[in-house]
Amino acid sequence: MLTPNSAWEIIKNEETDIGDLLKSYVLPLALIPAVSSFIGYGFIGFDIGLFGRMAIVEWGISAALQSFISTLLSVFVIAWVIHHLAPKFECDVNLDNAAKLIGYSYTPVLIFGIFYIIPSLSILALLGGLYSLYILYLGFPIITGVSEARKSNFMIVSILVSIGAFILVSIIMGAILGTVGLGSYSSYNF
Repeated sequence: MLTPNSAWEIIKNEETDIGDLLKSYVLPLALIPAVSSFIGYGFIGFDIGLFGRMAIVEWGISAALQSFISTLLSVFVIAWVIHHLAPKFECDVNLDNAAKLIGYSYTPVLIFGIFYIIPSLSILALLGGLYSLYILYLGFPIITGVSEARKSNFMIVSILVSIGAFILVSIIMGAILGTVGLGSYSSYNF
C-alpha cells in the first residue's frame, strides 16, 4: 500500500495461482470488513434518530456474510472478466495474473473495512475504495502488459465491468441472505 509501483513490479514476477491467492491473501483480508461488520451492525449498532441506537445480531451476520462472500466472488469474477477482455485490447492476461491484479488492488478497501466496526464511520471505507482504484490504475499496465494507447480504454472498461459485477454479486447475495431470514436492516419493521 505504501509503495505500490515497486510492489507491482515484484508481484508481476510472483508465481501464484488464483486458489493460493484467494486462500493465503484475499481470504484473511476479507475477514477484516466481515468481522467488523458483524460487530458493528450486530452489537454496536447505529443511530436511527428518534428510535435511538439499533443493533440486531441478524444484521451483523447478514452484513458479515455479504461482505465476505461478495469479496471472494468479486475477485474471481472481475479477474475472469479482465482475462476475457484482454484479447480485445491486444494483450494476453492469464486468469492468475488478473486475480493478482484485482486481489492485491483490493488491499486498501479491505483494510479500511475496519471502519465497519462503528457503522457511523463506515463511510471512511470509501477512502480505501478510492485508494484501491488508484492502486489498480498503477498496476494495470504492469500486470496486463497492455499498450499505452489501449491502457485507458481497457482500464475504464474493466472498472465499469468491475463495478457492475460487484453490484450484481451484492444484489444476488442480498437476495439469497434475505430468503434465509438474514435480510438487511431495511427488511425489519420498527
